[in-house]
Amino acid sequence: MNEAELALLGAMLMDPECIDGVEKLIGHKDFDAARNKYIFLAISEMNKVKQDIDLISLTKKLRKMGITEGMVETKYICRLSSACPTSANPEYYARVVLACSLRRSLKQISERLAVDYQDISKSVVDIVAELATRIEELVKRTKA
Repeated sequence: MNEAELALLGAMLMDPECIDGVEKLIGHKDFDAARNKYIFLAISEMNKVKQDIDLISLTKKLRKMGITEGMVETKYICRLSSACPTSANPEYYARVVLACSLRRSLKQISERLAVDYQDISKSVVDIVAELATRIEELVKRTKA
């Protein structure tokens, strides 16, 4: 859900003190949109070195990371501050982003299973073992 991603990034810009709590729940790989992954990474890196985070410093950080205007437009970054009416619910938005990420992971697992079960060169035991491992990884993420 892109709206939750936008709202979360907007909340992180509005209230950088929420970043540590958000990072305990999710990482950049949990974002669906590539540009949101880049923005989350930039904000996280800036937070680690206690750099002030605002629209201008974020844009500069993205450019230093090699993220071009074509990959993340300045007007998109500016839109983040209006995507979140309040910074009161960043953990809620982070949990929505995580839930969507987990659903995408489940879809990938099921798509892989659909291919693997047809491959007669693979043993059923190996297919089930791989499936169990990937499901166990998802279960661990839900308990974070």
